[in-house]
Amino acid sequence: MSRTSSDRLTDIQKFLEGRRSVTFAEIRAEFGVSTATARRDLDALEARGKVQRIRGGAIVAETAPPQLPILERSRDQVEEKAAIGAATAALIRDGESVFLGGGTTVHEVARCLANHSRITIFSNSLQVINTLAMVGKVHLVILGGVIRVDEATVYGHFAEMMLSGIHVDKVILGARSISISNGITNDLGPDISTERAILQIGREVIVVADHTKFNRISTVNICPLSRIHRIITDTGIAPVDRLAIEEAGVEVVVA
Repeated sequence: MSRTSSDRLTDIQKFLEGRRSVTFAEIRAEFGVSTATARRDLDALEARGKVQRIRGGAIVAETAPPQLPILERSRDQVEEKAAIGAATAALIRDGESVFLGGGTTVHEVARCLANHSRITIFSNSLQVINTLAMVGKVHLVILGGVIRVDEATVYGHFAEMMLSGIHVDKVILGARSISISNGITNDLGPDISTERAILQIGREVIVVADHTKFNRISTVNICPLSRIHRIITDTGIAPVDRLAIEEAGVEVVVA
């Protein structure tokens, strides 16, 4: 890359500071370049993890902050998570089989499923298990394995052996970070391979995530957006994020 183009990328990064999104037209007007050059520059910044490309421009990418333990996160976005839980549970029909993963938002789904009947729920979440263990109308199957205390989940070889023999109608998972370019990402943890194995067992994969999880990138890729069928979120999602996700072929449901 020439000195001139390298300098321009630095200037574009400064131009992006404090902005949510940028278009090719804005890059052309600010830096006097062609649309093709603006596209190449944004592609280069995306490769550096600075932006996420969308149709007509890009949105600024953020690095997700360190994740707190699950019990501390349960106090965040309480109303939004409750709404997401109710909207997601409404998609589950009697007689279906569902896998519920870990996380505070998925736990809200479990609370709302307590009144359903004739559904089979598989889970590796201790919170989900505790909530549904004594619900007579729900057939609950729990995964065995190693307990991850900070996330209250079960993971590892034995859990993945069970997963290899399970097929469900819907997999419902939380998300640490969601971005157009990187899909679903998470912090580096001992349960990454188990999370990836869970994704393989469902005919439909639903991600439940409040608006704070979008346009962020964490350390490890879990799956691309193309593996997700539907995302359930709240009214706080930015229109530009929703549009970009829908253009990627994923249905977005706002609770």
